[in-house]
Amino acid sequence: MKCFRFLAVACAALATLVPSLSAQDARKVKLRTLCFEHVGEIRKVLLVGSDDKTVEVDLFTSGFSDEIEATVSGPDLRFAVATTDASGKVTLKTVASGKAAAGTRQLAVFLPGTKEGTPYRLIVIDDSEEKFPLGTTLAFNFASVPVRFAIGEYSSDLKPGGQALIPQARKVNEMNQCNVVISFADKTDKWVPVNNTRWLSLPQERALAIAFIHPVTKQPTVNSYRETPPWKLPKL
Repeated sequence: MKCFRFLAVACAALATLVPSLSAQDARKVKLRTLCFEHVGEIRKVLLVGSDDKTVEVDLFTSGFSDEIEATVSGPDLRFAVATTDASGKVTLKTVASGKAAAGTRQLAVFLPGTKEGTPYRLIVIDDSEEKFPLGTTLAFNFASVPVRFAIGEYSSDLKPGGQALIPQARKVNEMNQCNVVISFADKTDKWVPVNNTRWLSLPQERALAIAFIHPVTKQPTVNSYRETPPWKLPKL
């Protein structure tokens, strides 16, 4: 009898502890999004936060979204769309999820999905200046082959799944532009340029560059975006 009484007390104590742990797990984040390419008609998504509270987020392909604040819990960020079944019941269908960054500022990057039933592939980047300083280029290789990022006098060879923070180029022309060549390795390990251009090299800007194989066209693809973070712009 004492054993059962002890078990009941222990279960009651655990029940009071679980909500407490959940509350401790919740944290506030500042989130921006960036979408490489819209999939279907999905132009907006819902960030599913703590206690399943949702915040609507725009998916822009031309640049970064405005920063929003939300409370999230758990190791992942989950984005969904609301769907209504025949009975009129509204449910949340996950369209992208990925491991959250450690910092307060989060940048969620949406790429076309590679898995059946998942419209988007999600990359979550620490958007803080500590991890993504001004003047640098944050490069990712999500292709199945090595990719070389040559930016000004700097060059970084990334294996599949690799990333690198490339310093600001100092080797520039009279217009403050540096040469940029991004190459994919072919079957013979020869570097094949797929992007040959010039970028402005400015200390107040930073660049994000992601290489991947497009899931539909199967072609090597590089998307890059440059910006001055909004919190560094003069307030009007």
